[in-house]
Amino acid sequence: MTTEWDDTLPAKAAQAWSKASDEEKSNALVEASQYIDKTFKFRGEVANRMQALSWPRVNAFRDDGTPIDGVPTEVQNATSLLASFLVAKFPMTATTLAHILVILEPVIVPERLH
Repeated sequence: MTTEWDDTLPAKAAQAWSKASDEEKSNALVEASQYIDKTFKFRGEVANRMQALSWPRVNAFRDDGTPIDGVPTEVQNATSLLASFLVAKFPMTATTLAHILVILEPVIVPERLH
């Protein structure tokens, strides 16, 4: 099975998002937030052990040493995109996940192959 990058997915998802109800959007954002939070290992440590999600974090830095403050735009953008994929009822495949991974790459812990 070959997995290919599909540049049309975000535009198709945006169309579905524009037609979705506020309730559908809200539910999709919650589900996307939870999925991203459970699936990816982020740089740094949670700011407060009592917080519900992984962000904000402390001791989180980009590759160039710049601190990552608050909830980074990468996490916000990936959550929005994933929520639109969910509204569009796209299956979670390597192709859809790749779109999310590309966005999150600067804020996740780089995985090394052994």
